[in-house]
Amino acid sequence: MRKRPEYQKRPVEITEEAWDRGYITAFELARIAAWKSARSVAGVTINSPEKIESCTRVIMAVIGPWRGEKATALGTDAEWDDWRQTANRAIGWVGRRTATASGLLSLKGVEYPMATAILDILDPDMWPVLDKWAAMTVFGVSPSRYCAARYTAYARHLATEGPRHWNADLSIHGLDEMAQLASMKSGHFPAGWRVTELPSCQ
Repeated sequence: MRKRPEYQKRPVEITEEAWDRGYITAFELARIAAWKSARSVAGVTINSPEKIESCTRVIMAVIGPWRGEKATALGTDAEWDDWRQTANRAIGWVGRRTATASGLLSLKGVEYPMATAILDILDPDMWPVLDKWAAMTVFGVSPSRYCAARYTAYARHLATEGPRHWNADLSIHGLDEMAQLASMKSGHFPAGWRVTELPSCQ
């Protein structure tokens, strides 16, 4: 089996270091980008260290109240609506690329899947990575567009359906890894796996 390059290893050391500091550094953002998709590293280097610090300080304050919680323990519509609103504030809105844009999407080189990877590194118990392979497992299709409604439906399905088919002790990050592997060439779906409806983006 081919050994994965060092840059493709999950940079777990960033989590506590970033929370202790209160923001993500430019180097840490590049490390997350390399882990998520090596092709995206060049794009994120356009951001100034000051921009990265100020943006990530804000989003860490937004998601901070969820630390210590688990997405797999959320059950009610109200809880998931709060989750969706937090994700929307932290990530931002698709298509917003102005000087006043908020959230992670205001950083150059950060698209929706990359934004979810940043959140996942900061809190793997609460925020899964959304990529085309895992989305295919959850929705049965690979969406051409991502938004808070789709990210929430994705996370909620993983959190509720995933433990029935994979290890029930897995975090939401562990479940999204299983979903990713299921749709890849060498993977397979667990028996009885069902997909969920792909919601529209408003």
